[in-house]
Amino acid sequence: MPEVSIVIPTHNRASFIEDAVESALRQTFRDREILVIDDGSTDDTSDRLRRFGKRIRVIRKEQGGSASARNLGIEESRGSWIAFLDSDDLWIDMKTEVQVSFLRGRPEYAWLASSYWKLEGGREFLRTREGRSGHVFREVWEKNFVRTSTVMVRRDCFDNVGRFDPDLPINQDLDLWLRLARAFPLGYIPSPLAIYRHHPGGKSRDVLQSRKIYVDLIGRYDDPDRIPRWAARRRMAYLQASVGKHQLALGETEEGRHTLGKAVRTWPFSLKTWRLIPRSYFSRPGRSRIDGDGHSSNDRSPLELTVRTGESERVRRIVDRYQTSLERGGIRILREGHKGRVARLPDPDGEIIVKHYRSGGLADSLHSLISGSRAVRAWKHAEALRGKGLGAPPIIGVADRAWRGMPFDSVLIMAPIPDAVEMDRALCRVAEGPARHEALRSMLSLFALTLRDMHEAGLYHADLKSCNVLVHGARSAWGFTFLDLEDLSLRAQVPLKLRLENLAQLNATVPSWIGTSDRLRFFLAVLGKSRLDTEGKDLFRGVLERSRQKDRVWYDQEGVVRESWSPV
Repeated sequence: MPEVSIVIPTHNRASFIEDAVESALRQTFRDREILVIDDGSTDDTSDRLRRFGKRIRVIRKEQGGSASARNLGIEESRGSWIAFLDSDDLWIDMKTEVQVSFLRGRPEYAWLASSYWKLEGGREFLRTREGRSGHVFREVWEKNFVRTSTVMVRRDCFDNVGRFDPDLPINQDLDLWLRLARAFPLGYIPSPLAIYRHHPGGKSRDVLQSRKIYVDLIGRYDDPDRIPRWAARRRMAYLQASVGKHQLALGETEEGRHTLGKAVRTWPFSLKTWRLIPRSYFSRPGRSRIDGDGHSSNDRSPLELTVRTGESERVRRIVDRYQTSLERGGIRILREGHKGRVARLPDPDGEIIVKHYRSGGLADSLHSLISGSRAVRAWKHAEALRGKGLGAPPIIGVADRAWRGMPFDSVLIMAPIPDAVEMDRALCRVAEGPARHEALRSMLSLFALTLRDMHEAGLYHADLKSCNVLVHGARSAWGFTFLDLEDLSLRAQVPLKLRLENLAQLNATVPSWIGTSDRLRFFLAVLGKSRLDTEGKDLFRGVLERSRQKDRVWYDQEGVVRESWSPV
């Protein structure tokens, strides 16, 4: 009887399934079995699985959804522990071994999860939503941090809490995690053990329906014995406001107004919700329904496009093509959030990068009127960086759009930098090559000098994560380009406190295997000849204290610098 059963459900994922199975076969823990549940695939999934022979068990069934496929895998498995792997995700080679080792001597944990890498449009970075071990019902209920492909569950838990609910159209995994969290403590490993392939996009109507289902599910598990009333009401109001905002964007004015009213009654202390109320009484265009000609489907008032820099006709064509591609497809979303999105767009001269900044409400609109839109600010900051001899993305153009004279959104159009990757990925690549330590220290030393020059020039980046720095070039000639330039500010001088804040941001986001000595060497190189007086030492200690919160470097009680990110 194997100790671990690996269950991989799949449906028409022929282009991904081989990679997923191979990552399961590469596991260094050998006492395991691999079950692939083919949920009625109609592509060539079966042919691709045939080459693995008897190394895996393939079970075919009629299409019934991922929940029924996972349930069949649980039923057919023989292991004491069940590990789940989505057919488009991957595992680190030691994933199973690390989790089994973690369990030895820890019988209190009935299910496990870990951090993971997120792969999106060629980006790879450590997920920042960290979890913890113990009774985590409230954390999972408020903001789920458990990813299915990192989970391993003891078999007898399913007898206690049941299996995946096939009647739920989505969020079947969250439904099971909430039941498990209510009954058993979770063992959480902060090291990333899986790679989650995110496929961004989706129609606005589908997103709205998904949010409604999510709100219903969360409401079903509202437990006053585990979650304070104020926290539950605040969370439910946030979700209701999110649904209302999407309804307004789709032109469902009455429904959106009703949902926002419900959110205000649930938790009347959210300024963000109150700011959405006036929108329901004005015919402002919905963000998700802007057509390629600059009109919305629920209000034919035109959006006034103003080109701030670049060749005017080309910029207008790119903005029109960007809007059309969002509706019809043909665009690759690299990153998306409530503040906007970053996308790759095909262009006759090659791919271009479009960064679309959404309006953040009345306050953001007023700020845009006074200081320029976020795209304009990013463009000016790029010019300031280049003026100081520092790296900035090549800007093709900037355009603002206004509605009835008020700033609505803005677009920053950039040319990609050949062979450039985010710093966290670049560090990982360097670590895999020859002369690992020499190459690593060379890159960190050059970037420390670049960051010090930026600070000395009076430039401060408020969100200097490692994924906001692109690395290009080769050893001893590394080049660095800063991203998210709207977060840059120009100052007479950058005080020590802000320099240390940048160090804390980088320290918490570079790969965890970088050792203490290399981190401290980088800190001191950035600070240069700055004299760390008593106040400076306290601030420096604060950097490390903040890092400790994220399982990085910290001072112990004896004043010695320590590190703790070992998975076991």
